[in-house]
Amino acid sequence: MLRELHLQGTVTILNGTSVSSTAIYIPVANAIAAIQTPGAWTAADIGFQLSQDGGAVNFMDILDPNRVVSTTQLTVAPNFLRVNGIPTGAAGFGLTPLPFHEVGIGTLILLTSLNVISDARVAQAADRVLSVWVGRVD
Repeated sequence: MLRELHLQGTVTILNGTSVSSTAIYIPVANAIAAIQTPGAWTAADIGFQLSQDGGAVNFMDILDPNRVVSTTQLTVAPNFLRVNGIPTGAAGFGLTPLPFHEVGIGTLILLTSLNVISDARVAQAADRVLSVWVGRVD
C-alpha cells in the first residue's frame, strides 16, 4: 500500500523524442504512484527505465512479468511495464500498475513514450512535461 502521496517532480519528453531528457529520483521506501500528463499527448503509453548504475547514464526498460505479448504463434515475450489509457486531448492522471509499487528502491527513473500495442518507442510531437507522484511503501 502507498501512503503520503506527494509530487516528487517533473520530467520532460522533448519534441521528437521518446525518453525523458532527465531522470527523476525515487527515494528509498517510495514508489511511483501516478503520472500526471499534459493536456496534449501524442497517442502512447508511458513506460519506465531504471538506472542500472545509480547514475544518470545507463538505464534499462522495466518489464512486467505478468503481461505478455505474442511475438509469433510459438513464442511469447514479456512486455514493458506501462501506464496505459493516456488521454490525447486532455490532462490526465494515470495510476501506475501494482507490480511497479515494489520498485521503490532509491534510484533514478526515466519515463518513455511507448506504442500502445508493441514496445516500440513513440516520438512525442511537442515537448511534454510529466509530473511524477510518489508515495511511501508500507
